[in-house]
Amino acid sequence: MGNGPHHIPGRAAAAPAANGIDRRTFLVSGTFALAALGGVPALIVPAKASDAETFRTLSAFLTDAPDIDPALAARAFGQLTELDAAFPEKTAALADVVASSLAPSIDDFLAHPASSGSGLRETMVTIVSAWYLGYTGTPVALRAEDDTRFVTFTEALMYGPTMDATVRPTYARAGLDYWVEPPPFVTPPPMPEHIRAWGQDSPQGIGAVPQAPEEVPEAPGAEPPAAAQQQE
Repeated sequence: MGNGPHHIPGRAAAAPAANGIDRRTFLVSGTFALAALGGVPALIVPAKASDAETFRTLSAFLTDAPDIDPALAARAFGQLTELDAAFPEKTAALADVVASSLAPSIDDFLAHPASSGSGLRETMVTIVSAWYLGYTGTPVALRAEDDTRFVTFTEALMYGPTMDATVRPTYARAGLDYWVEPPPFVTPPPMPEHIRAWGQDSPQGIGAVPQAPEEVPEAPGAEPPAAAQQQE
């Protein structure tokens, strides 16, 4: 996970306190003041934001993937809410804690005592799993139906860490037969001259493929074909 700052929006602001400033306004103004003094990067926490946008921005912070597609975020958020009706409240609670911690990155937040709050880690795992696996829910082996729902394939984050060596399943990196050439980070051992032209003449090849006989011998004890029985 990287160390770049991300903006974490919260939910609608609570009722103003008696002195005219609520907790969220205090957090925002305090954060800007600290940022101006060089204390921490600015975390923009809008007073009002939709649940799906809160989820998208929180997802970007947790996964260090700032370019999460809003449409995919809305899909994932809706599906997770179908699985758990309390998920919007859990997302909002986590966003509030992240904002209150003033952590500039997920690594810093995980090191902060606030991240160990009740249920927060479970919510983080739920969100991160949806983006890395590309689906929500839990697959059940040997069952035709379960609660899994598709989120994305091409944008699933689990393929990113090994993209320099592997590709997404069913995707060829450089067209057909791309695997003929070794990867750039592999130094192949010396090969015999003209190895690519050996074909069936390879020392370990099978040579010419034998032709199948026109008449296939019957297995011992097998019944003769119906046509042969009629001729008899």
